[in-house]
Amino acid sequence: MQERFLGVYVRLLLVDAHPSVLLARKVSRIVALMAKRGSRKTQLGALPPAIQHVVTSYVSELQRASAAQAHARVTYVLLYLHVFLKEMQGCRVGSVFEDVCRACVAPLSGIFALLPSETSMLEQYDLSLYLFKCSLRVFGRGVFDPAFCHFLLASTWRLAAGLGQDAPESPNAGRRQRLLEYALKTHEATVVFFPSRLHELGIPFFVVDDGAVTGCASSPSSLSDSPEHTVLRLLSAVISSSVGNVVSEKAVCRALRFFTLLVSAEDGDAFIAHCLQRYVTSAYFALLLQHLVGTYLADTTTPEALSEWSRHPEEVAAQLDVDMDDEASVMSCAEQLFLALTGSTVCASASLATAWAVVNQLLQEGNVGPVTAALHAIGIGYYTMASEDASSYLHFLRGKVLPLLDPTTLALTSPFVARRMVWLVGMWCESVTRTEDRCAVLSALEGVLHHAAATQNIVLLLVALKSTENFVSDNRFTLSDLPATLVDTLLHTVQELLSRAQSPTTIKSLAGLVHVLIEKGAVQTQGDALVRLFLPPVLAIIKSYEVQSTKADVQAAAGLVVDAGGAGDEEDGEDLVSSLSMLLECLGSSLRHGESDAVIWSLLPCVIVPCTSPGGAATAWVEDNAWELLRVMAQSSRTFFIPTAAEALQMALQHTARDFAMLPLVFRVVYTLLLLRQEGPEDVVSPARLESWATTLRESLSAELCSAVAATTFAVVRTSAGPLRAVLCQHAAQALVRSSDVQSEQHTLPLAIALALSFASANGGEEQQELAAHIHAAVQSCGPSASYSQLLEQVVLLLDVSPSTLASCSLARLLDMLCRTSTVPLSEEDKAMVQRAIEGVAATSGAAASATGADDENAEDRAAPEMLLELLGDEDVPETSPHVARAMTTFAALLP
Repeated sequence: MQERFLGVYVRLLLVDAHPSVLLARKVSRIVALMAKRGSRKTQLGALPPAIQHVVTSYVSELQRASAAQAHARVTYVLLYLHVFLKEMQGCRVGSVFEDVCRACVAPLSGIFALLPSETSMLEQYDLSLYLFKCSLRVFGRGVFDPAFCHFLLASTWRLAAGLGQDAPESPNAGRRQRLLEYALKTHEATVVFFPSRLHELGIPFFVVDDGAVTGCASSPSSLSDSPEHTVLRLLSAVISSSVGNVVSEKAVCRALRFFTLLVSAEDGDAFIAHCLQRYVTSAYFALLLQHLVGTYLADTTTPEALSEWSRHPEEVAAQLDVDMDDEASVMSCAEQLFLALTGSTVCASASLATAWAVVNQLLQEGNVGPVTAALHAIGIGYYTMASEDASSYLHFLRGKVLPLLDPTTLALTSPFVARRMVWLVGMWCESVTRTEDRCAVLSALEGVLHHAAATQNIVLLLVALKSTENFVSDNRFTLSDLPATLVDTLLHTVQELLSRAQSPTTIKSLAGLVHVLIEKGAVQTQGDALVRLFLPPVLAIIKSYEVQSTKADVQAAAGLVVDAGGAGDEEDGEDLVSSLSMLLECLGSSLRHGESDAVIWSLLPCVIVPCTSPGGAATAWVEDNAWELLRVMAQSSRTFFIPTAAEALQMALQHTARDFAMLPLVFRVVYTLLLLRQEGPEDVVSPARLESWATTLRESLSAELCSAVAATTFAVVRTSAGPLRAVLCQHAAQALVRSSDVQSEQHTLPLAIALALSFASANGGEEQQELAAHIHAAVQSCGPSASYSQLLEQVVLLLDVSPSTLASCSLARLLDMLCRTSTVPLSEEDKAMVQRAIEGVAATSGAAASATGADDENAEDRAAPEMLLELLGDEDVPETSPHVARAMTTFAALLP
C-alpha cells in the first residue's frame, strides 16, 4: 500500500504539467519522506526499494529532459531532486546517501553541459540555482569527484569574472552573486566532508604552482588553465571585492569562513599546510591582508556614526565586544581569519611579518578609518601577535599609546581613535607584566576616566572601565598595581553610570567590575553601600520578568500565542539573564564586606523569594545564583536575624523535600543557617525529616549532594539536645553494618564521622551509654548475622580511605568510644584490631605533625582547620567570613 501511494505521488510530480513552485516543493517533500520511511528490508549494499524507485524515476526524467534540452522541465525535476537529496543526507547508515548521490553524478554532469558559459547560467537562472543546490549535496557531501571539483572551480571563476560588470538595473547582478554563494558553499563542503582526499586535487587547484601547470581536461574554459585561477586566489578575489556593489555580504562571509577553515586544517593536513605556506609567501597575500584589515576591521567614522555616541552610547560601547561566532557578520568573520593566519602553525611567521607591515602602514597614513583598523587588528591579536618578551609592545605602549591617553592629547584626538586606543590597552593587559608598567597604564586609564567624565563621553567611560577590569581580573594583578585614588574613581564612576544605565549589558559590565574589585581584594569596605547601589537594578529586572510573566498569562488566558522567551526577544532575554546573574554575584561579594545584618536580610523578601519560588518569573533563569546568594547571606551574617533568618531557614527546609537540581545548594543553605542559629534543631527538624536526609545521603549518586547533606547532618548532631543524635546514630550504624563495600560507597565515611560527632557532643558518660544502646539496637535490627564486631571492622576499613588525618583521628576516637561504651563484651581479637588501628592513626598523625615543606595539596601535614573546612565542604569560603569562625567553634571537637 505504501509503495503504491509513493508511485502515485512520483507519477503526479513527473507529469508534463508544471505545478506552482510551492506545490511542487510540498509534494516532492511528501515523496522524500515516504521514501525515507519505507519499511521494506533490502539486501546488503542495495538501496531500499522505495528510495531506489524515486532515484531511478528522477534520474530517468532528468536524462530525458536534458537530451531534449527542455530547460523548464529540467528545472522542475532538479527542484524535486534537491528536496529529495536534502531529506536523504541524514541517511548515512549503509551508505544510502552516498549511493543516491552516485546515481546522480551522470545526469547532473550532463545538465552542466547545457550551460557552457556564465551567460547561459544567468539566462537559465532557476535551472542553474537548483543545479548548484543539487551539486552541493551530491559533489560536496556525497561523492568526491576531482574532475567535477576542477570543473566547478572554472565555473566559479567565470561567474566571478563578471562581478561588477552587470548593468545596474539588470537582474543578473543579484543572480550572479547568488550562484557564486552556492559555488563557494560547495567548495567549502568538499573540504569539510573529504579532508583526506584533497591532495588528489593537486597543488595547482589551491595555489599557483612553481612548475608547469597544465589545464584540467574536464574544464571547458581556458580560464581554468590559468595558474592564477586557484581556490585561494578565488577566495582572495571575493574577499577583496567591494561589498554590496560587487559581491554580496553573504559571499564575503562565506569566503572568509572558507579561508579560515583551510587555515584551521593545516595542523592535520600536510598538503593543505604546504598550499597555505606557498600562498602566504606570494605577492597576493599582502594585498589580501591589507584589504582584510583596512576594510573589514575599520570602524565606521561617519558623522552619523558619531551622533550615535550621544544617542545610544551604551550600544556603541558594546560594539567593541563583537561576537566572533557571528557567521553573518563580515567583521566577525574577518577577525576569525586574521587570528587564524597570525596564530597559524605553518603560516604564522609570514603572516605576522605581513600583518605588522600592514598595520604600521595604516598607522602612518594618519586617517581616522585606517588608524582604527590598525588598532583593531593589534587589539584582537593580543595573543597571536605578542612576542615572548613583549618588548616590542611595551616600547609601543610607553612611546606611543600612553602619551596619547593624556587628557590634553585626548582632547585633540578623534573619539574613534581614542576609543580603539583605550580598548587596545585593555586587550593587551597580559603582556604588561612589571608592576611599574601596570601602575602606569592604570594611572593613564584613570586619567581617561576623568577626561571622559568631564566631557560627558559615556562611550569612552565604559570602554575605559572595561580595560581597567581586564587589568584587575588578570592573573598577574596585585594590589600594588593600583594607583592610590583609582578605586575611589572607579566606584564613583560606576555609581554615576549606574544611575543612567539602560542596557542590561552595561549594568552587567558595571557589576562585573565591582565584583572583580572585591574578589581581588581592592575593595574591602563599603559593602552595605554597594548593596544599596546595586539593589535597584536587581529589583527592576525582577519586576520586568514578573510583568512579562503576567502578560504571558493574560495572553494564554485569551488563547493567544505566548512568547516562550519570557523576556522579550531571545537576545534581550539572554542579556537580562546574564545581567541579573552578575548582579546577584556582585551582591554576594558586597555582602562579605558589609556591616549590617539588617542590610543582609533585607534581600530575602525582595530578591531571594521571587528568584527561588517554584514557578516564579525569574526562578528558571537565576535560581542557582539566588540560592548561592542566600548561602553567602547566611555565611556573612553575624546573628540569626529574627524573624527574617528564621523565615529563610523554614523556606530552605521546605525545599529539601523537592527533587531538583538546586538540592545541593539548598542543603548548603540549611547547614549554614543551622550553624548561624546555634540552637537545638529539634523545633525545626523532625526525626522523620532527618531520616529522610540520611536516606538521601545513603542513596544519592551525586557526590555534591552527599557532601551537602553530610554537612547538614553534622550541624544537626552538634547543635542537637540529644533526640536527633539518637536517630542519626541508629541510621548510621545500620548503614555501616549493611554496607557491602564500605570503602567505595560515598555515604559511609560521612555517617561514621556523624557517629564520632554524636559521641563527642554527648553530655557526659550517661548520654554516651544511651547512644551506645541505640547503636547496639540498630546493629541487632540488621539481622541475625549482624554483629557489633562487624561495625568495628567497617570503621577500621574506612581508615584506609580516609581523606585526611583529621578524619582518621575522628574515626580513631570513634573506635575508642565504641569499645569503651559497648554494652556487650568484646572479643580479644576485636580489641586487638581496634588497638592496632588506633595506634596506626596515632603514628601517622604524629609523623604528619612533624613533617614540613610538603607542597602537594593532598599532603597529610595540612593545618587542621584547613582539613576541617574541606570535610565540611567550606574550603572556598573566605577565611574572614563569620561562618568560618562559627564552623571552627561548632566542630572544635574534631580538631586535635
